[in-house]
Amino acid sequence: MLQKFDNWVIVESPDKSHHRVLAGSSGSYLNGDSWKLNSGIAAVTYDDPHLFVKGESGSVYQLNKDSELVRMNIAGVLSQIVEKGWKRVDDAFGKLLPELEKNEGVLHKDACKALLLSSEEIS
Repeated sequence: MLQKFDNWVIVESPDKSHHRVLAGSSGSYLNGDSWKLNSGIAAVTYDDPHLFVKGESGSVYQLNKDSELVRMNIAGVLSQIVEKGWKRVDDAFGKLLPELEKNEGVLHKDACKALLLSSEEIS
């Protein structure tokens, strides 16, 4: 099932074993803001201007490359999961794009994990 969002960030688990997408949608007067945390990144496909992130559960998140940012619709949740040891991956799109371009717009779980690992792990 394809799900579209207005803004998003990628977060890394405390043990660095997996990454998830935290995504938000801005609501209206009748339908408030909403957010979702996916089940874990299984694959990423790029078709400019969108990233399509397939989750471990099979769901697919459509994310605009220019919407990797925190808005009020995910700020509270992000703060709560960071308190639990998760880390936001800064500039996730920038880290994925060069490899996506080399690999015909597709990256699988292990490649994504290697590119997104926090800088502490890489040093």
